[in-house]
Amino acid sequence: MNKGIAGKKLSRTTNERQQLFRNLVGELVDHSFVVTSLTKAKSIVPLVDRLVTVAKKDNLTSYRRLLAETANKQTALRVLELGKLFAMRPGGYTRIIRLGNRQGDNSQQVRLELVDKLAVAQTIAPKKVVKAEVVKKALEAKKLTGPKKIRKTKKV
Repeated sequence: MNKGIAGKKLSRTTNERQQLFRNLVGELVDHSFVVTSLTKAKSIVPLVDRLVTVAKKDNLTSYRRLLAETANKQTALRVLELGKLFAMRPGGYTRIIRLGNRQGDNSQQVRLELVDKLAVAQTIAPKKVVKAEVVKKALEAKKLTGPKKIRKTKKV
């Protein structure tokens, strides 16, 4: 008799699969989208929805649960920020957009992204943008305008 087995094994052991899911969740939270295969995306959607729902409570218990489920502290904190962002939304925090087949093995590729991309982009700024803002503020503080002009001299 067949039993109801939830999820796909994805040709990996349990530990490998858990680490794959943690990495995909981290990338999704950091960049607000991930390009991956259809089966991986479908496997990760319930995990992301559950993490954001836990993050909505915004207390110590939810933070500890997020730490246990995600790869590192930064990801857990960003999921907490997503919980605040999606506080009024009852569910369905992700969407899957089909991109076509991959050339190498002809597997279906999709783009898994968070639903409210603009709000997420404002909440979670990419590292390069933050670095550029810091450099700009430092230049304004020092009032540096750029390199000084070099006078050309005649050669004799």
